[in-house]
Amino acid sequence: MKKRFLVLALLAVTLALPGCSSSKTTETTAAPTTAAEDSAEETNEEEEPDEDSLTGELTSIDGDTVTVTSSDDGQEYTFDLSSAEITRQYDLTEGDGVYVEYYVEDKIPLTAIALEVDEPYLETIMDPVIEGTITDTAARSITITTDNGDEYSFLTIHAYMVTTDGLQTGTRVRVSYIGEPDDEPYAIKVVTEDSFDSQDAQKNGFVADVSEVRDDQIVLESEEEDFYTFTSDSLDFSQFSEGDTVLIIYDGKITDKEITALEISLQ
Repeated sequence: MKKRFLVLALLAVTLALPGCSSSKTTETTAAPTTAAEDSAEETNEEEEPDEDSLTGELTSIDGDTVTVTSSDDGQEYTFDLSSAEITRQYDLTEGDGVYVEYYVEDKIPLTAIALEVDEPYLETIMDPVIEGTITDTAARSITITTDNGDEYSFLTIHAYMVTTDGLQTGTRVRVSYIGEPDDEPYAIKVVTEDSFDSQDAQKNGFVADVSEVRDDQIVLESEEEDFYTFTSDSLDFSQFSEGDTVLIIYDGKITDKEITALEISLQ
C-alpha cells in the first residue's frame, strides 16, 4: 500500500516539471521589401518639371528645333517642338511673333509643351486671306462661309479674279481683301479651288480707276475714294489716262505706302 502511494506521488511530480509542457510560442517575421517595390516608390516620388512660358520672335527653324528671342530679356531660347501642340494659320516662318509654353529643364533644347503664332510674319508682307465656300453671289459681291461657320461678304468690284469655272455657289474659294472682314470689305483677289495651284493665283492684283499718272508712278482710286500709289522703274504708265480701269499686278501689300507694280493692263 505504501508502495502504491509512492508511485502516485512520483507521477504527480513528473507531470509538474516545466520541460514536459506541451505549449509552443509562434514568432512572426516581416517579409523583406523587394527591389521592385523600392523602385516604384522612388518613381512615384519623382515630380514633373516646372513649367514656364515666354513671348518673342521666331529667329531660327531647323526641323522640329526652333530658336526664339525673348521679348522680355532679349535672350535666345531653343525648343524641341516634336511633342508640342502648335497653333498657327500659316507655315512657321522666321519673324513670327510666338508664345511658347515649355518645361524648365537643365538641357538644350528645352521641351516645348505648346507654341502659338500670334503675330504671323507673313501677314506683314502679304494681304490678309480668308478661305471658305461660296454661299451667295451677286453682281458686285460674294458671301462665303468658313470651316468654322463664320460668314463674310466681300465687294468684288476691285477684285482680281483667278478662276476656271467662275464664281458659283458651293465653290471653295480664297479671298484676299482690304478692310475689316466683318464690315463688307473689298475683295482684291478671288481664287477658286480649280485655280489654287495656278501661277496666276500666286500673283497679287488690284482693279481700279486711274486717278493720276506720273513719270514712274500711277495712282488708282477705289470706289470709297481711297488712293493707292504704284511705282515702277520699268513699266510705262504714260499710255494710261485718268478714268481708265486697269488691273495692276503688284508685289507686297496693297496697304503699303508705295506699292511695287509688276504688270499693268486695261480692263
